[in-house]
Amino acid sequence: MKNYLAYLFTVIGASFWGLTGLFVEAFYAQGFSAWEIVAIRLSASSIILVSTLLFLAPKQLIIKLKHIPHFFGLGVLGIVFFN
Repeated sequence: MKNYLAYLFTVIGASFWGLTGLFVEAFYAQGFSAWEIVAIRLSASSIILVSTLLFLAPKQLIIKLKHIPHFFGLGVLGIVFFN
């Protein structure tokens, strides 16, 4: 990956992270619970990520069995600790 793309993706990711506060407040105002908001955020981000990868880099969606423990550890535990 080109160096400038890594910086660009970092800035975009940080921007999206900062924007989540706007959406969370709107969801709270609509009466959603904290866990419902987590589910909405994770579902939306998963759809966006998979759609983007299908379009730009479909080979990156191939999962090997040896990778499953890493996905579990990083995915599930990351969700628990960061949400």
